[in-house]
Amino acid sequence: MERDFKGVWIPREVWLDDSLSALEKVILIEIDSLDTEENHCYASNKYLAEFCRCSEIKVSQAIRKFIFLGYIEQVSFDGRTRILKSRLKDCLSQTYKKYEADLKKILPNNKEINIENNIEDNKEKNIKKELFEEQLNGVKQSLIPPTKQGPKKIPEKALIEEFDTIWARYPRHEGKQNALKSYIKARHEGVDMVTIKDAVESYRRMCESERREKRYIKQGSTWFNQRSWEDEYGSTKTLGAGTSCENSEFDKYDTEVPF
Repeated sequence: MERDFKGVWIPREVWLDDSLSALEKVILIEIDSLDTEENHCYASNKYLAEFCRCSEIKVSQAIRKFIFLGYIEQVSFDGRTRILKSRLKDCLSQTYKKYEADLKKILPNNKEINIENNIEDNKEKNIKKELFEEQLNGVKQSLIPPTKQGPKKIPEKALIEEFDTIWARYPRHEGKQNALKSYIKARHEGVDMVTIKDAVESYRRMCESERREKRYIKQGSTWFNQRSWEDEYGSTKTLGAGTSCENSEFDKYDTEVPF
């Protein structure tokens, strides 16, 4: 039997129909492929059996089943020739029509959903982009050699309070303002307050232990300007009986008003 076609196509409804066996699906598709718009399918059971490698009984049973399920229609039978018409095209057309109708109903919602999905997708992409850029910047920063950072800036009010505490222990209260400037500068450069305070105490004790005259004690402005906290002071000598840092002749400087 001659025909002009390039292959067969099994509709979804047929392929997923659990009521049909694999052989029955092949028979049905063969009938559909032989169906022409003018003459429809006039193949005999014998031909279909030989083509599908099965018995004529199998073909006869399958055709009755197809007619019952509505896949094909028997157009005519004159006692010798039977004409079968495939309804797969009609089933497919109905399926498409139903699909198009359903699509029209839900299309507006789909547009909204697509818009929302696009927005969410864009948000997610932007978030991923931001995270990537943040990680990339972190990597770039890690590759940059660390720069030498200065000490944390201390409020000037706090520095003045520190200085006043240390200045009260210095043995010669002269040049306070210049001493304050030198102290603030040193603190901004990272010199620790305790370092300066301990050095002042050491210098004070040394002056007391040596009973050094006032004229030989550095003025406060000189001591701070010369960064004398970096100097080394010898160990304190033992004072005479009844003499201490508290009752030495230098105690008068603790209460002296510095100007």
